Amino acid sequence: MTTAISRPLESPCDDSGQDQASNLKEASHGVFKSLAQLLCSNALVGITGLACLPLLFRNLGAATYGQLSLFLLFLGLLSSLDIARPTLVVELSSDGNTRRVSQLQSLAGVSQCLLVPIALALGIWILGPSAGIALAIAIWLFIAASTPYAILAARGRVGVAAATRNYAWAAAFIVATALSFGGLSVQAYLWPFAVANLIILVCNRRLAGPEAGPIFIRPRLELFTRFRARSLDIILLSLATAVLVSADKLILKANFSEETFGQYSAQYDLAIKINILSTALGTVLFPAFSRLFAKGGLELAGKRFVRQLSWIVTGYFLVLVLLLIFSEEVLRLVLGAEALTMRAIYPLMLFGIFLALFGHLITPWQRACGDFRTHRRIYSFSAVLMVLVGLIAIPLWGPPGAVLTFLVARVADLLLIASEVIRLPRPTLGLGRIAALGLMIIALGTLAGYEFMIQGGLA
Repeated sequence: MTTAISRPLESPCDDSGQDQASNLKEASHGVFKSLAQLLCSNALVGITGLACLPLLFRNLGAATYGQLSLFLLFLGLLSSLDIARPTLVVELSSDGNTRRVSQLQSLAGVSQCLLVPIALALGIWILGPSAGIALAIAIWLFIAASTPYAILAARGRVGVAAATRNYAWAAAFIVATALSFGGLSVQAYLWPFAVANLIILVCNRRLAGPEAGPIFIRPRLELFTRFRARSLDIILLSLATAVLVSADKLILKANFSEETFGQYSAQYDLAIKINILSTALGTVLFPAFSRLFAKGGLELAGKRFVRQLSWIVTGYFLVLVLLLIFSEEVLRLVLGAEALTMRAIYPLMLFGIFLALFGHLITPWQRACGDFRTHRRIYSFSAVLMVLVGLIAIPLWGPPGAVLTFLVARVADLLLIASEVIRLPRPTLGLGRIAALGLMIIALGTLAGYEFMIQGGLA
Protein backbone atom coordinates (compact mmCIF):
# COMPACT_ATOMS: atom_id res chain seq x y z
CA MET A 1 0.00 0.00 0.00
CA THR A 2 1.27 3.46 -0.87
CA THR A 3 1.95 5.78 2.02
CA ALA A 4 2.89 9.42 2.12
CA ILE A 5 6.29 10.73 2.91
CA SER A 6 4.83 14.10 3.72
CA ARG A 7 1.29 15.35 4.01
CA PRO A 8 -0.69 15.96 0.80
CA LEU A 9 0.06 19.21 -0.93
CA GLU A 10 -2.47 21.93 -1.46
CA SER A 11 -3.24 23.14 -4.95
CA PRO A 12 -0.82 25.78 -6.25
CA CYS A 13 -3.85 27.68 -7.51
CA ASP A 14 -5.15 28.35 -3.99
CA ASP A 15 -4.26 32.01 -3.49
CA SER A 16 -6.29 32.92 -0.41
CA GLY A 17 -4.40 35.08 2.03
CA GLN A 18 -5.15 32.78 4.94
CA ASP A 19 -3.85 29.68 3.16
CA GLN A 20 -0.75 31.51 1.95
CA ALA A 21 0.01 32.74 5.47
CA SER A 22 -0.47 29.20 6.79
CA ASN A 23 1.83 27.79 4.10
CA LEU A 24 4.47 30.41 4.82
CA LYS A 25 4.32 29.78 8.56
CA GLU A 26 4.51 26.01 8.12
CA ALA A 27 7.38 26.22 5.65
CA SER A 28 9.25 28.73 7.81
CA HIS A 29 8.92 26.48 10.84
CA GLY A 30 10.32 23.57 8.85
CA VAL A 31 13.18 25.62 7.49
CA PHE A 32 14.21 27.02 10.88
CA LYS A 33 13.91 23.64 12.62
CA SER A 34 16.09 21.95 10.00
CA LEU A 35 18.44 24.93 9.93
CA ALA A 36 18.88 24.85 13.72
CA GLN A 37 19.79 21.15 13.58
CA LEU A 38 22.11 21.72 10.67
CA LEU A 39 23.83 24.78 12.12
CA CYS A 40 24.72 22.87 15.26
CA SER A 41 26.32 20.08 13.25
CA ASN A 42 27.91 22.52 10.78
CA ALA A 43 29.36 24.46 13.69
CA LEU A 44 30.87 21.23 15.00
CA VAL A 45 32.39 20.24 11.65
CA GLY A 46 33.56 23.82 11.11
CA ILE A 47 35.23 24.05 14.50
CA THR A 48 36.70 20.58 14.03
CA GLY A 49 38.04 21.49 10.60
CA LEU A 50 39.46 24.76 11.90
CA ALA A 51 41.17 22.94 14.77
CA CYS A 52 42.50 20.16 12.51
CA LEU A 53 43.70 22.43 9.69
CA PRO A 54 46.83 23.84 11.42
CA LEU A 55 47.75 20.38 12.77
CA LEU A 56 47.34 18.71 9.39
CA PHE A 57 49.22 21.49 7.59
CA ARG A 58 52.14 21.43 10.00
CA ASN A 59 52.33 17.64 10.51
CA LEU A 60 51.97 16.70 6.84
CA GLY A 61 53.80 19.61 5.30
CA ALA A 62 52.48 21.75 2.47
CA ALA A 63 53.07 19.16 -0.28
CA THR A 64 51.29 16.24 1.42
CA TYR A 65 48.51 18.50 2.66
CA GLY A 66 48.00 19.56 -0.95
CA GLN A 67 47.44 15.90 -1.94
CA LEU A 68 44.87 15.44 0.83
CA SER A 69 43.13 18.64 -0.27
CA LEU A 70 43.12 17.39 -3.86
CA PHE A 71 41.47 14.09 -2.83
CA LEU A 72 38.72 15.97 -0.98
CA LEU A 73 38.31 18.27 -3.98
CA PHE A 74 37.81 15.30 -6.33
CA LEU A 75 35.39 13.69 -3.88
CA GLY A 76 33.30 16.86 -3.77
CA LEU A 77 33.38 17.35 -7.54
CA LEU A 78 32.33 13.79 -8.38
CA SER A 79 29.61 13.90 -5.72
CA SER A 80 28.17 16.98 -7.42
CA LEU A 81 27.83 15.00 -10.67
CA ASP A 82 25.28 12.63 -9.09
CA ILE A 83 22.07 13.11 -11.12
CA ALA A 84 19.97 11.02 -8.71
CA ARG A 85 19.99 13.18 -5.60
CA PRO A 86 18.68 16.51 -6.98
CA THR A 87 16.11 14.73 -9.18
CA LEU A 88 14.81 12.63 -6.27
CA VAL A 89 14.62 15.65 -3.95
CA VAL A 90 12.61 17.72 -6.44
CA GLU A 91 10.25 14.88 -7.40
CA LEU A 92 9.59 13.57 -3.90
CA SER A 93 9.31 17.02 -2.31
CA SER A 94 6.71 17.95 -4.94
CA ASP A 95 4.24 15.12 -4.25
CA GLY A 96 5.66 12.97 -1.44
CA ASN A 97 4.45 9.60 -2.82
CA THR A 98 6.52 6.59 -1.71
CA ARG A 99 5.57 4.67 -4.83
CA ARG A 100 7.71 7.12 -6.77
CA VAL A 101 10.75 6.12 -4.70
CA SER A 102 10.86 2.66 -6.28
CA GLN A 103 10.24 4.23 -9.69
CA LEU A 104 12.99 6.83 -9.41
CA GLN A 105 15.75 5.30 -7.31
CA SER A 106 17.30 3.38 -10.21
CA LEU A 107 18.69 6.77 -11.27
CA ALA A 108 21.20 6.20 -8.48
CA GLY A 109 22.31 3.01 -10.25
CA VAL A 110 22.88 5.01 -13.44
CA SER A 111 24.98 7.55 -11.50
CA GLN A 112 27.05 4.80 -9.92
CA CYS A 113 27.78 3.19 -13.29
CA LEU A 114 28.91 6.54 -14.66
CA LEU A 115 30.89 8.00 -11.75
CA VAL A 116 32.54 5.09 -9.92
CA PRO A 117 34.83 4.14 -12.87
CA ILE A 118 35.73 7.82 -13.34
CA ALA A 119 36.60 8.11 -9.64
CA LEU A 120 38.75 4.99 -9.76
CA ALA A 121 40.68 6.08 -12.85
CA LEU A 122 41.11 9.69 -11.69
CA GLY A 123 42.29 8.69 -8.22
CA ILE A 124 44.81 6.15 -9.51
CA TRP A 125 46.14 8.58 -12.13
CA ILE A 126 46.59 11.57 -9.83
CA LEU A 127 47.15 10.09 -6.34
CA GLY A 128 47.90 6.38 -6.65
CA PRO A 129 46.06 3.00 -6.46
CA SER A 130 44.98 3.17 -2.82
CA ALA A 131 43.60 6.68 -3.30
CA GLY A 132 41.75 5.60 -6.43
CA ILE A 133 40.04 2.72 -4.61
CA ALA A 134 39.16 4.95 -1.64
CA LEU A 135 37.72 7.61 -3.97
CA ALA A 136 35.66 5.05 -5.95
CA ILE A 137 34.22 3.49 -2.78
CA ALA A 138 33.43 6.89 -1.26
CA ILE A 139 31.55 7.94 -4.42
CA TRP A 140 29.57 4.66 -4.59
CA LEU A 141 28.53 5.09 -0.95
CA PHE A 142 27.56 8.74 -1.49
CA ILE A 143 25.28 7.89 -4.42
CA ALA A 144 23.79 4.91 -2.56
CA ALA A 145 22.71 7.35 0.17
CA SER A 146 20.85 9.59 -2.33
CA THR A 147 17.51 7.77 -2.02
CA PRO A 148 17.26 7.78 1.80
CA TYR A 149 18.49 11.39 1.81
CA ALA A 150 15.71 12.43 -0.60
CA ILE A 151 13.09 10.60 1.49
CA LEU A 152 14.21 12.42 4.63
CA ALA A 153 14.27 15.73 2.75
CA ALA A 154 10.69 15.19 1.55
CA ARG A 155 9.63 14.47 5.14
CA GLY A 156 11.12 17.78 6.25
CA ARG A 157 14.04 16.05 8.01
CA VAL A 158 16.86 17.29 5.81
CA GLY A 159 18.50 18.80 8.90
CA VAL A 160 18.83 15.36 10.46
CA ALA A 161 20.18 13.81 7.26
CA ALA A 162 22.75 16.57 6.70
CA ALA A 163 23.72 16.62 10.38
CA THR A 164 24.56 12.92 10.12
CA ARG A 165 26.92 13.75 7.28
CA ASN A 166 28.55 16.55 9.26
CA TYR A 167 29.12 14.44 12.38
CA ALA A 168 30.65 11.63 10.30
CA TRP A 169 32.96 14.02 8.48
CA ALA A 170 33.98 15.75 11.69
CA ALA A 171 35.02 12.32 13.00
CA ALA A 172 36.91 11.66 9.75
CA PHE A 173 38.91 14.89 10.15
CA ILE A 174 39.74 13.97 13.74
CA VAL A 175 40.95 10.48 12.72
CA ALA A 176 42.99 11.88 9.82
CA THR A 177 44.59 14.42 12.16
CA ALA A 178 45.43 11.72 14.70
CA LEU A 179 47.04 9.64 11.95
CA SER A 180 49.09 12.66 10.84
CA PHE A 181 51.19 12.34 13.99
CA GLY A 182 52.32 8.88 12.84
CA GLY A 183 54.24 9.94 9.74
CA LEU A 184 52.22 7.65 7.44
CA SER A 185 51.86 7.92 3.67
CA VAL A 186 49.21 10.25 2.29
CA GLN A 187 46.89 7.33 1.37
CA ALA A 188 46.35 6.56 5.07
CA TYR A 189 44.67 9.93 5.58
CA LEU A 190 42.13 9.38 2.79
CA TRP A 191 40.32 6.27 4.01
CA PRO A 192 38.61 7.91 7.02
CA PHE A 193 36.50 9.92 4.56
CA ALA A 194 35.39 6.80 2.70
CA VAL A 195 34.43 5.25 6.04
CA ALA A 196 32.53 8.44 6.90
CA ASN A 197 30.39 7.99 3.77
CA LEU A 198 29.66 4.40 4.86
CA ILE A 199 28.46 5.64 8.25
CA ILE A 200 26.29 8.27 6.53
CA LEU A 201 24.68 5.62 4.30
CA VAL A 202 23.90 3.29 7.22
CA CYS A 203 22.44 6.10 9.37
CA ASN A 204 20.31 7.61 6.59
CA ARG A 205 18.89 4.22 5.62
CA ARG A 206 18.00 3.54 9.21
CA LEU A 207 16.26 6.92 9.51
CA ALA A 208 14.40 6.50 6.21
CA GLY A 209 13.12 3.02 7.09
CA PRO A 210 12.07 0.31 4.61
CA GLU A 211 11.04 2.90 2.02
CA ALA A 212 14.74 3.40 1.23
CA GLY A 213 14.64 0.22 -0.84
CA PRO A 214 17.57 -2.05 -1.71
CA ILE A 215 21.13 -0.90 -1.18
CA PHE A 216 22.31 -2.39 -4.48
CA ILE A 217 20.34 -0.69 -7.25
CA ARG A 218 19.98 -1.93 -10.81
CA PRO A 219 20.37 0.96 -13.27
CA ARG A 220 17.51 1.61 -15.70
CA LEU A 221 18.53 3.69 -18.68
CA GLU A 222 14.91 4.24 -19.67
CA LEU A 223 14.44 6.25 -16.48
CA PHE A 224 17.44 8.38 -17.42
CA THR A 225 15.79 8.90 -20.83
CA ARG A 226 12.58 10.00 -19.13
CA PHE A 227 14.43 12.71 -17.22
CA ARG A 228 16.93 13.29 -20.02
CA ALA A 229 16.51 17.06 -20.27
CA ARG A 230 16.82 17.62 -16.54
CA SER A 231 19.61 15.04 -16.19
CA LEU A 232 21.64 16.65 -18.97
CA ASP A 233 21.16 20.07 -17.37
CA ILE A 234 22.34 18.63 -14.03
CA ILE A 235 25.36 16.90 -15.63
CA LEU A 236 26.42 19.98 -17.62
CA LEU A 237 25.83 22.22 -14.61
CA SER A 238 27.89 19.91 -12.41
CA LEU A 239 30.73 19.84 -14.93
CA ALA A 240 30.72 23.63 -15.08
CA THR A 241 30.64 23.77 -11.28
CA ALA A 242 33.59 21.36 -11.18
CA VAL A 243 35.59 23.77 -13.33
CA LEU A 244 34.57 26.79 -11.24
CA VAL A 245 35.73 25.23 -7.96
CA SER A 246 38.89 23.56 -9.21
CA ALA A 247 40.41 25.29 -12.25
CA ASP A 248 42.54 27.69 -10.20
CA LYS A 249 43.99 24.85 -8.12
CA LEU A 250 44.59 22.41 -10.97
CA ILE A 251 46.31 25.00 -13.19
CA LEU A 252 48.43 26.15 -10.22
CA LYS A 253 49.39 22.53 -9.44
CA ALA A 254 50.39 21.93 -13.05
CA ASN A 255 52.66 24.98 -13.18
CA PHE A 256 54.19 25.24 -9.68
CA SER A 257 55.62 23.06 -6.95
CA GLU A 258 53.67 20.85 -4.54
CA GLU A 259 54.79 23.21 -1.79
CA THR A 260 53.22 26.24 -3.48
CA PHE A 261 50.04 24.32 -4.24
CA GLY A 262 49.79 23.12 -0.63
CA GLN A 263 50.15 26.62 0.80
CA TYR A 264 47.53 27.99 -1.58
CA SER A 265 45.16 25.11 -0.71
CA ALA A 266 45.58 25.71 3.02
CA GLN A 267 44.67 29.40 2.71
CA TYR A 268 41.72 28.52 0.47
CA ASP A 269 40.50 25.89 2.97
CA LEU A 270 40.77 28.44 5.77
CA ALA A 271 38.81 31.04 3.81
CA ILE A 272 35.90 28.71 3.00
CA LYS A 273 35.34 27.90 6.67
CA ILE A 274 33.11 30.98 6.65
CA ASN A 275 30.80 29.02 4.33
CA ILE A 276 29.39 27.01 7.24
CA LEU A 277 26.12 28.94 7.26
CA SER A 278 25.66 29.21 3.49
CA THR A 279 26.30 25.48 3.01
CA ALA A 280 23.80 24.69 5.73
CA LEU A 281 21.23 26.98 4.18
CA GLY A 282 21.72 25.52 0.72
CA THR A 283 21.09 22.03 2.06
CA VAL A 284 17.93 23.05 3.93
CA LEU A 285 16.45 25.49 1.42
CA PHE A 286 16.40 23.16 -1.59
CA PRO A 287 13.74 20.73 -0.28
CA ALA A 288 12.01 23.45 1.76
CA PHE A 289 11.54 25.72 -1.25
CA SER A 290 10.54 22.76 -3.41
CA ARG A 291 7.60 22.16 -1.05
CA LEU A 292 6.80 25.86 -0.68
CA PHE A 293 6.92 26.49 -4.44
CA ALA A 294 4.54 23.55 -5.02
CA LYS A 295 2.12 24.96 -2.41
CA GLY A 296 2.12 28.67 -3.09
CA GLY A 297 3.95 29.37 -6.32
CA LEU A 298 6.63 31.94 -7.14
CA GLU A 299 5.24 34.89 -5.17
CA LEU A 300 4.90 33.09 -1.84
CA ALA A 301 8.24 31.26 -2.10
CA GLY A 302 9.93 34.43 -3.37
CA LYS A 303 8.94 36.43 -0.30
CA ARG A 304 10.50 33.85 2.00
CA PHE A 305 13.62 33.62 -0.18
CA VAL A 306 14.24 37.39 -0.25
CA ARG A 307 13.59 37.80 3.48
CA GLN A 308 16.09 35.12 4.44
CA LEU A 309 18.64 36.33 1.92
CA SER A 310 18.59 39.87 3.37
CA TRP A 311 19.48 38.79 6.91
CA ILE A 312 22.12 36.29 5.82
CA VAL A 313 23.96 38.65 3.47
CA THR A 314 24.11 41.39 6.11
CA GLY A 315 25.54 39.01 8.69
CA TYR A 316 28.13 37.67 6.25
CA PHE A 317 29.19 41.18 5.29
CA LEU A 318 29.90 42.18 8.90
CA VAL A 319 31.87 39.00 9.66
CA LEU A 320 33.98 39.32 6.52
CA VAL A 321 34.81 42.98 7.24
CA LEU A 322 36.33 41.87 10.56
CA LEU A 323 38.22 38.99 8.94
CA LEU A 324 39.63 41.32 6.30
CA ILE A 325 40.83 43.85 8.86
CA PHE A 326 42.60 41.13 10.88
CA SER A 327 43.52 38.84 7.96
CA GLU A 328 47.25 38.77 8.67
CA GLU A 329 46.70 37.96 12.35
CA VAL A 330 44.27 35.15 11.42
CA LEU A 331 46.80 33.56 9.07
CA ARG A 332 49.59 33.73 11.63
CA LEU A 333 47.39 32.25 14.36
CA VAL A 334 45.94 29.36 12.34
CA LEU A 335 48.58 28.41 9.76
CA GLY A 336 51.74 29.81 11.30
CA ALA A 337 54.43 32.17 10.05
CA GLU A 338 55.06 30.01 6.96
CA ALA A 339 51.67 31.01 5.53
CA LEU A 340 52.56 34.73 5.66
CA THR A 341 54.69 34.34 2.52
CA MET A 342 51.37 34.27 0.62
CA ARG A 343 49.36 36.47 2.95
CA ALA A 344 48.35 38.95 0.22
CA ILE A 345 46.02 36.44 -1.49
CA TYR A 346 43.89 35.73 1.60
CA PRO A 347 41.94 39.06 1.58
CA LEU A 348 40.97 38.53 -2.06
CA MET A 349 39.82 35.00 -1.22
CA LEU A 350 37.55 36.39 1.48
CA PHE A 351 35.97 38.80 -1.00
CA GLY A 352 35.42 35.90 -3.38
CA ILE A 353 33.77 33.91 -0.59
CA PHE A 354 31.27 36.73 -0.10
CA LEU A 355 30.30 36.60 -3.78
CA ALA A 356 30.16 32.79 -3.68
CA LEU A 357 27.55 33.08 -0.91
CA PHE A 358 24.98 34.03 -3.54
CA GLY A 359 25.68 30.88 -5.49
CA HIS A 360 25.04 28.80 -2.37
CA LEU A 361 21.71 30.54 -1.78
CA ILE A 362 20.38 31.11 -5.29
CA THR A 363 21.23 27.60 -6.53
CA PRO A 364 18.71 25.78 -4.26
CA TRP A 365 16.12 28.45 -5.02
CA GLN A 366 16.42 27.98 -8.78
CA ARG A 367 16.45 24.20 -8.47
CA ALA A 368 13.35 24.31 -6.29
CA CYS A 369 11.65 26.31 -9.06
CA GLY A 370 12.65 23.56 -11.52
CA ASP A 371 15.02 25.93 -13.35
CA PHE A 372 18.28 24.08 -13.98
CA ARG A 373 18.83 25.64 -17.41
CA THR A 374 19.50 29.25 -16.36
CA HIS A 375 21.97 28.03 -13.76
CA ARG A 376 23.68 25.74 -16.26
CA ARG A 377 24.09 28.46 -18.90
CA ILE A 378 25.52 30.96 -16.44
CA TYR A 379 27.97 28.48 -14.94
CA SER A 380 29.07 27.19 -18.36
CA PHE A 381 29.89 30.70 -19.57
CA SER A 382 31.72 31.54 -16.34
CA ALA A 383 33.69 28.27 -16.42
CA VAL A 384 35.02 29.00 -19.92
CA LEU A 385 35.94 32.55 -18.89
CA MET A 386 37.68 31.28 -15.75
CA VAL A 387 39.82 28.76 -17.67
CA LEU A 388 40.87 31.36 -20.24
CA VAL A 389 41.95 33.79 -17.52
CA GLY A 390 43.63 31.04 -15.48
CA LEU A 391 45.75 29.79 -18.39
CA ILE A 392 47.19 33.29 -18.74
CA ALA A 393 47.26 34.69 -15.19
CA ILE A 394 48.48 31.68 -13.19
CA PRO A 395 51.67 30.92 -15.17
CA LEU A 396 52.38 34.66 -15.19
CA TRP A 397 51.73 35.55 -11.52
CA GLY A 398 51.50 32.25 -9.62
CA PRO A 399 49.26 32.21 -6.51
CA PRO A 400 48.03 35.82 -7.02
CA GLY A 401 47.06 34.79 -10.54
CA ALA A 402 45.23 31.77 -9.09
CA VAL A 403 43.19 33.92 -6.73
CA LEU A 404 42.44 36.30 -9.61
CA THR A 405 41.15 33.26 -11.51
CA PHE A 406 39.04 32.33 -8.49
CA LEU A 407 37.56 35.84 -8.48
CA VAL A 408 36.76 35.65 -12.21
CA ALA A 409 34.71 32.52 -11.43
CA ARG A 410 32.52 34.68 -9.23
CA VAL A 411 31.09 36.25 -12.38
CA ALA A 412 28.72 33.27 -12.17
CA ASP A 413 27.40 34.45 -8.81
CA LEU A 414 26.92 38.03 -10.06
CA LEU A 415 24.99 36.73 -13.08
CA LEU A 416 22.82 34.59 -10.78
CA ILE A 417 21.97 37.73 -8.81
CA ALA A 418 21.04 39.51 -12.04
CA SER A 419 18.84 36.61 -13.18
CA GLU A 420 16.82 36.73 -9.95
CA VAL A 421 16.52 40.53 -10.06
CA ILE A 422 14.86 40.03 -13.46
CA ARG A 423 12.75 37.03 -12.39
CA LEU A 424 11.32 38.12 -9.04
CA PRO A 425 8.44 40.62 -8.87
CA ARG A 426 9.74 44.13 -8.14
CA PRO A 427 7.66 44.58 -4.93
CA THR A 428 9.08 41.29 -3.61
CA LEU A 429 12.69 42.31 -4.14
CA GLY A 430 12.61 46.07 -3.54
CA LEU A 431 15.00 48.66 -4.97
CA GLY A 432 16.40 49.40 -1.51
CA ARG A 433 17.67 45.84 -1.13
CA ILE A 434 19.30 45.95 -4.58
CA ALA A 435 21.07 49.24 -3.78
CA ALA A 436 22.25 47.97 -0.37
CA LEU A 437 23.64 44.81 -1.95
CA GLY A 438 25.57 46.80 -4.53
CA LEU A 439 27.10 49.02 -1.83
CA MET A 440 28.14 45.96 0.22
CA ILE A 441 29.91 44.39 -2.77
CA ILE A 442 31.73 47.65 -3.62
CA ALA A 443 32.76 48.30 -0.01
CA LEU A 444 34.03 44.76 0.60
CA GLY A 445 35.86 44.66 -2.73
CA THR A 446 37.56 47.98 -1.97
CA LEU A 447 38.67 46.81 1.48
CA ALA A 448 39.96 43.50 0.08
CA GLY A 449 41.91 45.33 -2.65
CA TYR A 450 43.43 47.70 -0.09
CA GLU A 451 44.53 44.80 2.15
CA PHE A 452 45.94 42.99 -0.89
CA MET A 453 48.09 45.97 -1.87
CA ILE A 454 49.44 46.79 1.61
CA GLN A 455 50.35 43.11 2.15
CA GLY A 456 52.48 42.88 -0.95
CA GLY A 457 50.17 42.76 -3.94
CA LEU A 458 51.65 40.92 -6.91
CA ALA A 459 55.19 41.17 -5.50
